[in-house]
Amino acid sequence: MCRIRYRKMKAALKIMAFYRQCKIRRYINQLELQFRDAKRLRDYGKSLKWPAPPLAVRPAVPLLRKLFNSWRAYMILRAVPRNEWPQLKLKVGPTFWGP
Repeated sequence: MCRIRYRKMKAALKIMAFYRQCKIRRYINQLELQFRDAKRLRDYGKSLKWPAPPLAVRPAVPLLRKLFNSWRAYMILRAVPRNEWPQLKLKVGPTFWGP
């Protein structure tokens, strides 16, 4: 009796994990479609609206946004030569560059 119950519980856990992976994959695909042309936009996708994340993906959203913001900052700063970055750091201030 316990073995049958154990197998059913393991099966349910596998189904839940697969469902979560499908939700995450679908959200990542939505992001890819939403931000596909961000590189060609003037503001590099800042004006684009993020799709609402499902519950399964919510813990990963801050990391995804941080990655996007880092990419956006790189795209903006790549026009500035590296030897002028210290002067730019003085103009912008420590809050932008971090500790």
